[in-house]
This record gives sequence, structure tokens and C-alpha cells, in this order.
Amino acid sequence: MTGTPLYAPWKRLSMCNDAERKHQPATGLLNPGALVGVPVTVALTLILTMNAFAQTGVSPGFTELPCPASKYYEPSSFRRIISGENYRKTLTIQGPEWNDTLIQGCTIKDVDGDGIVVRDVNRLVIAGCHIENVSGSGIRLSSTGSSSGVILDGNEIASVGENGISVAQRSSSGIDHSALKVVNNKITNSGTRSSSGLTHGIYVQAQDFLIEGNLVSGQRDGNGISVRSSGTVRCNRVEGTSVVNKPGIRYFSDHQTGPSKRLLIEKNDIASEGVGIDLAPPVPKKDEPMSLDHVVTGFVIRDNKVRAKTTINLAPRYHTPPFSVEITEVTTQ
Repeated sequence: MTGTPLYAPWKRLSMCNDAERKHQPATGLLNPGALVGVPVTVALTLILTMNAFAQTGVSPGFTELPCPASKYYEPSSFRRIISGENYRKTLTIQGPEWNDTLIQGCTIKDVDGDGIVVRDVNRLVIAGCHIENVSGSGIRLSSTGSSSGVILDGNEIASVGENGISVAQRSSSGIDHSALKVVNNKITNSGTRSSSGLTHGIYVQAQDFLIEGNLVSGQRDGNGISVRSSGTVRCNRVEGTSVVNKPGIRYFSDHQTGPSKRLLIEKNDIASEGVGIDLAPPVPKKDEPMSLDHVVTGFVIRDNKVRAKTTINLAPRYHTPPFSVEITEVTTQ
């Protein structure tokens, strides 16, 4: 069966809309000073590529990669459905009785705690829900129970005390949220109870995730999107301000990388008063001695639009083996 979504997600990021996929000519040439910590050979390649683009309006090697809108989820393909309910307390999704569940179009407001908590569940879709004015995180995938195949699609999350979306990993306990998709969500004003920079718009520790087509806006505490493992961050828009001037998108290596050992950051639109994209220096895995075994080793940063004092910040350690960093086509206007 085909049809339209049962909810109206926010308008997709314009740079990922099919009709607007063509890059527009930049108004100026890329300044080498816009890059911090980038090796000379990489920086020169990037500068030459972008300056040619600014003069010709042609983006060398640009590949079309559509970012899909929120999809229609056929109710008959789920074992359990919760639709259009209103909650004034945390909705806890826990245990195998919640496997193969669709939660759609629900409203969760004015909660002392998290909006939705998920643990020990497989194949769960949370779509088109409105979560507002909660003291904890809007949606939390727990550190005390795993999940697989969770999709968070087209939800609107506003005015939350902690993270807009929070996804944990505890590799020492075998806890991860595998095959995670965080797509087309709108998060406004997160971390309202914090000024430490430790809560974020989207905060994902899980391995080999997909974060795509989301909007993080308004005032936030820490990063717009903070990731701690391997995966894909694609076609998101990060705007607004961090109260402690944290980056728009940041990788911080305190959790276990997934099997891919690769982090792809592409086609994002970032407006930040400080740093646009940041690869922070390697640190030990949570509660363990220093090692590089858990750290992502391959980074690809391409086709991003970044308006910030520092476009991309790379820790010097990533310039040397076993790390590989590829940076191409950063638009600064």
C-alpha cells in the first residue's frame, strides 16, 4: 500500500531538495584562514577546489544524493500501533512486547522527566510526534538496555531540559542501539536546564548510525549534533546559538566505533558563531585507559555549507596514521 505520511514533518533542508540541489556560485574565494588544523596538502587541495568553484559556479565531482522525506509507514506491517495519544508523563517503551511497534502522531507535554524512553526493543518507529516542555531529554534510547532497528522520523521536539534526542552506548556491558535512523526531526531549544555544554540537540553514542535531514535550531546548551562513534551525518541543518559556543557538529571519541570505523559528514548546512565541524582530539573510551582501538579511523567531510568563524577544526592527531581524513567542497557563503 502507498500513501502520504500520517503527519507533516518540517520542510526538508533546501540544499537536499531535488529542485535545489545545484550549488550556487560562491560570492568570494575560500580563505586559508578558515581552516584550522588541516594539513597543508589537504588545505591547498580544498582551497583550489573551492576557488575554482567560486569562479565557475561548477562544483567539481559533486554527486547527487537525494535526502528522502519522511515516509509513510503501513500500519498493517506492525504488530502494535499507538496513534494520536496525549501524554503528561514519560512514555516508556521497554521489553519485547514492544517489538514491531509504530508510535505516530502522539503529543507529550509538560513532563517532569524524559518524553519517551526506549530500551530492549527491536523494530520500533516513532514518527510525527510532538514533544514539548520536558525536563529531561525529548527522546532517550537508554544506557541500560539495547535496541535494534529504531527509526525516529519527523518528530518535533521543543523546549527540553537536556538533549533533544539522546542515544546511549555502553560497550563494556554490551549495550548499543544498532541500525539506528534519526531522520527529519525538528529540535528547537534544547538543554534549557544546563549551561555546561554537555547536553546537545542530537546526541548519539550508538555505532554506525544514520542522522539525516534534521533541523536543530534555537538556543542550545552544547553541540547541535554530537556523535561519539562511526556513522553518517547527512543533510542536516544546524542553526541558532550554543550558550557555551560549542560547534555545530562534533565527533568526540569516548565510545566504541562500529565495524565500519568510518564517519561521513556530508551535505549539512551549519551556521555557528564558533566552529562549524569539529573532530576533537582522541580521548580514552569511557571509564577505560587511553587507547586508539575504539576511535573512528576514517573521516570523510564533503559538500557541507558552513558559516562560522572556523569552518572545520581537526585535532592534529588525525593528521597521522592510523587516521585518514578526506575534506572536499566546503561552501562558506
